[in-house]
Amino acid sequence: MTNDDVWRHCFWSQWSRIVEGSVLPSPQVDIEAPNKVKMNIEYIKNDIYYAFNKTMRDSKPNPKPWIDFLEDEDLAFIKRLVLFSGSLKDLATAYDVTYPTVRLRLDRLIAKIKVYDDNEIQDEFERHLRATYAEGKIDAGSFKKLLNAYRGTGKENI
Repeated sequence: MTNDDVWRHCFWSQWSRIVEGSVLPSPQVDIEAPNKVKMNIEYIKNDIYYAFNKTMRDSKPNPKPWIDFLEDEDLAFIKRLVLFSGSLKDLATAYDVTYPTVRLRLDRLIAKIKVYDDNEIQDEFERHLRATYAEGKIDAGSFKKLLNAYRGTGKENI
């Protein structure tokens, strides 16, 4: 359903409520023409706007934030990085490893966060598989084989 379809649906559903008389809390009668009822256009517009936005909010998936997907060791790494004011050199000294090792760990963590933050990936298995590849736990060939095998089981290509 496109945004135009949702807007059209909200408008007509609100319009039908207006015709039935259930939208306006207190219709105003025109003194010059008592048979005509003035419609509070601002009230109608706001009601339709609210219904449209509520429909759009409800139609979107509510993905978990990327931080909820991270493991405890990833969160500990991020915490130490912040406590060392972002200094990879100091972090490498604290972990007793070389700078390139810390840099590689950070690059993999960034790639993992990008996968988890990507709202285009809705399938949990594919998200986990991509994150595992981003961490460097599986190689590119294995990743492609697993993804193709999974998609070949009836899942649509995402």
